[in-house]
Amino acid sequence: MLVNLYLKAEITPYSEIQQKRVYYPNLEPWSSRDGKRYLSSSLEATIKELETRDKFLGSKAALREKWSISFECANRQMKGSTQASVPTIMVVAWDEGDRGYSIRDEELWTQACKDIVSFLRGNDAAYFGVEVIHWDRLDYQVVA
Repeated sequence: MLVNLYLKAEITPYSEIQQKRVYYPNLEPWSSRDGKRYLSSSLEATIKELETRDKFLGSKAALREKWSISFECANRQMKGSTQASVPTIMVVAWDEGDRGYSIRDEELWTQACKDIVSFLRGNDAAYFGVEVIHWDRLDYQVVA
């Protein structure tokens, strides 16, 4: 079963500097064909329960010291798939001073992704994907 793979596989996030994102497992970028950014009520309830255990879902203070973050959820596609079937926690990050994402942020974001995946595994929620993604006004206007 795929969940067992997520529990046993080494947490090795993928990084796409040009797309300003770090993710696990191998997820396609979100697109409108994935549907609205929400999950079923049972998955939303799971996330709320996880947030009562740790408001930041296992991410360390180092991420929050450099970036403002917000959590969103969506079903996402794995690379090579045509169906958005992976419930994914999207950590949307932005800088209040409009600093953009760069190569110097990659290690921090990769570690944050690993920390969140470890937290999910430790709380019986290994079936969630994780994506740390940069938000900026221009990108948002293009997507919206």
